[in-house]
Amino acid sequence: MRVKTATLDNFNVLTKALNTNDTDLLAQLIDKIGLEGLMDRDLLHLARGSRQPSVVMFITTLAVENMPQQERAYLVLHAYRSIMGNALVEEIAPLGADHIVVQAVNAIINHHEQIDPPGIVTDIDLANWFDAIELAVDFGRLTLAETLIAGFIANKPADTAIVSLKYRLSERQALLPPQTDWNAMARCHELVLQAIDRKTYEELWDHVNLHAVECYAKAENWDRVAELAKHSEYNAEKHVAFHRLAEAYCQQGDYLSSIREMDRFIETICEQIDLSIDEKAPEKADGAASGDGKDKDAFNPEQAGKALAELQEILEPTGKAIFLVSGTLLGYARTGSVLSHDKDMDVGLFGWEEQFDIVQRILDSGKFKIFFEYIRGNRTYQLPVVHFETGTTIDMFFYRKENNKFVTGINAPWNYLQRFEFSPFVLRETTFLGTKVWVPHNIDQNLTENFGNWRIPEPDYVSHVESPSMMGAGELVHMLVCRLNLVSAITEQKYSRIPRILAVLDHYADRPGHMETHLREMLQTYAKFIDKKFSRRSAS
Repeated sequence: MRVKTATLDNFNVLTKALNTNDTDLLAQLIDKIGLEGLMDRDLLHLARGSRQPSVVMFITTLAVENMPQQERAYLVLHAYRSIMGNALVEEIAPLGADHIVVQAVNAIINHHEQIDPPGIVTDIDLANWFDAIELAVDFGRLTLAETLIAGFIANKPADTAIVSLKYRLSERQALLPPQTDWNAMARCHELVLQAIDRKTYEELWDHVNLHAVECYAKAENWDRVAELAKHSEYNAEKHVAFHRLAEAYCQQGDYLSSIREMDRFIETICEQIDLSIDEKAPEKADGAASGDGKDKDAFNPEQAGKALAELQEILEPTGKAIFLVSGTLLGYARTGSVLSHDKDMDVGLFGWEEQFDIVQRILDSGKFKIFFEYIRGNRTYQLPVVHFETGTTIDMFFYRKENNKFVTGINAPWNYLQRFEFSPFVLRETTFLGTKVWVPHNIDQNLTENFGNWRIPEPDYVSHVESPSMMGAGELVHMLVCRLNLVSAITEQKYSRIPRILAVLDHYADRPGHMETHLREMLQTYAKFIDKKFSRRSAS
């Protein structure tokens, strides 16, 4: 749901005032925006979609008392009162047990999905149906919403009503919490999809289909993602379908198909670029063209040191020594601190078998956020945590001994595993950012295996694509990682990385998963075009 910044700000203030019973803050808000502002339709939808019953009842109470036409607000207010009080209130009980909103309220209160759908005769009946469906979504009862939508569509409503329902669902979807039953939400969209004449409303059909795809992706139902996304490969938003298909195939372990879809996704990006020189050249990603040259998001060494010290303190009783690796070790070796372009810290540790004890200890501390999707038993190589106080991200990498090598890896969100191997090392103690930590004894060898000539700064180095330590170079996972990094280079405006990634792909041009010549040429043209824009801007 798209809302104005002012509406969101007002919602946040109103929510805080009501949840903390701050009458002064509430009075200030009323004085600022007036009663009309408080009864704004977008504000009510935001409150409902964000599951703030107290805000909903406050707004609808004002509407009932102050609006000349207050039937909808009256119905929503007393439906909410009934659900929050766990009993049908007398204000809407007279509507009768057959009324669709009353049926929805009773189903929510009594935790069932049964309804006896009445017919649709008038516009008021349509509004009642929409209210009932939205109530089910508001209270997280998406299986009930699915039942209501099926009953609504069985009445064969007009196309305009289906369109209205589509937009109501998509508005709500943007506000649903992560723990939503995304499969049920996807099925709601599929029911709407079945009611749309694709030949007449092709663009609308595609939008609904992609909403279902997004929901199934959040549910990690990759079979349904792959099945539905194929139907939207030729529309105006085909890039979304290509990207979701690539993810679905990757999740299913079909890396070659994933590469094919990523190439189609990249091609759509290239096709949308206006290859003409104008005065509005893009800013360089490193901020060189900015006013004061300062990076507002620059990594803070003091905060990073505090986060590192607290993680070390948590793990020390377990006997686990965290040691600096990758970019953080590179910063230590070059400057004794973090590198200026760092966004997180990298540390290693041994003992993947004890990952659950480590996670529990970190959780018990209450000082770090854990990303549980990275915990994968014997496939766990990476475990990122975020320090609550400073916001610092620390990537922890488990190292294992395999065939006289130390092996670590990356557990990517797309569920592929990329592994890296290093010569064995022992640890020596040192101080970094004011904290006692450990580093490999063979720093030079370790960094050479990871970065090549590590002493010379190379800001465009793409470690997941170029690292000499990579296992399986030229294999399908590596070829897929090249594509993902090409997209990142474009979206993050790190365009100078494109030729480096293409050079790696060229090196494996005889392998499965190679990039077709026409796409490679498109990317080369794109990279040269960006360079020309930068050069023109620098010369002006």
